Amino acid sequence: MQTVLRSATLATAMAALALTGIAMAPSANATTVPCSADPTGNYWGLCDRYTDDGDSGGVSGSVELGESGDYDTNISNYFDAKGEHVYLFNEGMNRTLHFRVYWKDSAGRIHTAVDTSIAPNGPSKDYDLSLAEGVQVGIDIRSNATGRVALNSLRA
Repeated sequence: MQTVLRSATLATAMAALALTGIAMAPSANATTVPCSADPTGNYWGLCDRYTDDGDSGGVSGSVELGESGDYDTNISNYFDAKGEHVYLFNEGMNRTLHFRVYWKDSAGRIHTAVDTSIAPNGPSKDYDLSLAEGVQVGIDIRSNATGRVALNSLRA
């Protein structure tokens, strides 16, 4: 059921981006991978990586958060390595969620690129980042109630 939901959620996100004229990696290139952190309780997380995204050496990816039994939500944090864009959605979850994008420098220090919250059914947000080629990138979504879903194996 989560695969059906992931496809529906990703298709919704891609359709929304298509309407704005923003390119996104096709879902055919997605590989579902274990999340670096998983949510708690009645919530699930799904993490995908896109290694064939048109950015040589870059790795795009997404994290999605959902509530068991609720298939009408679109809660996602998508990092597009080609162009270094981030797209954030909180459509349908009945709580404010916190979204973060971070990167690790060559000395291993973690830096925050995006740190924002989106209210329930709040407007989606997107950011155009400027990251050094090849740096490790992580993305997450969290709240006190849901816990955290994260993926930290992406690359600019």
